[in-house]
Amino acid sequence: SRLKSEAFGSPIDNGEEMRIAMREDGHFWVEASVNGHVAPFLVDSGASITTISPAVAAAAGLSTGMRVANVETANGAVQMAVGTADQFNVGRIARTDFTMFVNKADGTNVLGMNFLSSLSSWRVEGNMLVLRP
Repeated sequence: SRLKSEAFGSPIDNGEEMRIAMREDGHFWVEASVNGHVAPFLVDSGASITTISPAVAAAAGLSTGMRVANVETANGAVQMAVGTADQFNVGRIARTDFTMFVNKADGTNVLGMNFLSSLSSWRVEGNMLVLRP
């Protein structure tokens, strides 16, 4: 399972925890679904809130209305729309009414601390990210 995970990026889920192998770029990436729409997410413990691209927001039917937030990013201050996903899943780990930002300035989807802190624990062991629901 570990070799498959490292070779293909598929997570290992033993029912108690999910293990995600570090990719060649030195980052952890997970596939997550926003209201059923699957997309890749960069895991970023430096991001307070999970952020998605406008394309993912549209495909997932995420409504943002008029809510916006001023956010300090590594690339400077950005204004982002605020939305709520009815359902957000990383593997079998599911969250409902999950707050997300929509970043018009970047196409990268980022899994932030609002997801990581909702877990019972998360850690890095060598080249594996370990998520415990």
